Amino acid sequence: ICGAISAYNSERAEPGPRNLAMLISKGLTLKGFTIPSYQQYAPEFFREITPLVTSGAFVFDETVIDGVENAFDAWQRLMHGGNIGKMLVRVTEDRSAADTERAGSPARS
Repeated sequence: ICGAISAYNSERAEPGPRNLAMLISKGLTLKGFTIPSYQQYAPEFFREITPLVTSGAFVFDETVIDGVENAFDAWQRLMHGGNIGKMLVRVTEDRSAADTERAGSPARS
């Protein structure tokens, strides 16, 4: 981490994470990434994950809140740990288009 020594004995808080200097003492590596950097792996990922999801072998949890009028409540629950897995707000009445009863993942409220 370049420039970390400049923060030693500083009387003011430095911008950024408070414990970034611990990367040095713990011998850690910090590497940023973005999804577009790995887009070349998308076809292989979907080829492998699709059968696992449809067969029920890949199980995940989700909390589904019905109605856009309840979106704020869903957000509050998300911020306070009131959800299991992914928080979703169902905004359609068409169950065939937005069926949350995915293979191996029953919808939770």
